[in-house]
Amino acid sequence: MKSFTFSNRFTTALWSSLLCASILCGSSAFAASFDFASRTDTLPPGGTGESAWDTFTPYTWTVDGITVTATARNLANSQSRFVYADANNAGLGVCTTLSGGASTGARSSFSNICNPSNDDNITKNDVLDLVFSEVVTIDVLTLVNGSHGTSFTGDFGVAVDFLGTPTSILDYTHLLAQHNVVNPGLLTGTTFSFIANATISGTESNSRQLYVNAITANAPVPEPSTMILLGSGLVGLIGYRMKTTKA
Repeated sequence: MKSFTFSNRFTTALWSSLLCASILCGSSAFAASFDFASRTDTLPPGGTGESAWDTFTPYTWTVDGITVTATARNLANSQSRFVYADANNAGLGVCTTLSGGASTGARSSFSNICNPSNDDNITKNDVLDLVFSEVVTIDVLTLVNGSHGTSFTGDFGVAVDFLGTPTSILDYTHLLAQHNVVNPGLLTGTTFSFIANATISGTESNSRQLYVNAITANAPVPEPSTMILLGSGLVGLIGYRMKTTKA
């Protein structure tokens, strides 16, 4: 009788675990907020200040266990460019050439080190690549234009998990960017490549350029089928335990 009581307790504990797991499985996705503008507008150690990064010192940031790495390049010839964190509520852009003597990495300053200073956003032929450490869905994307404003002309482009490296405008999905907050919803993957309307239209202006100001990224919830398989296995263990105990 004591053994059978233990088996009942064993069964109850396992069913409780399964119930908890099923509740967790049904929970909503967890959102990680990457506010690039605020991080730039804060000096180290809490932020980066106005800074630039290259392939040797890449821009990386981990929020709630999700890491994003940013790199930049030229769409026409794939040559590397600098990821640029621009201050005063801008965010991440692209810079072709740094000022003489400027170094990469976070800086305790808000001084512009891009040469010329107005080439620090995503403009004609610039590509900003953001790679996440796991599959995420971008629910909200906040942009600002070349003058740190909220009005845009035309579309911007995003290539999501493209097979290979996006090398032409045709590789990009065009999204409307007449305002600074975009709700793409279906942008799911690990790699997101951004181009500005200046590249799409071939026309330069502040309203056709952009900075990636902030991103809200959701990690997907566990597959329900995974929990079903786990539950089936545990139920089998319960039955086996009860059978051997009664014997």
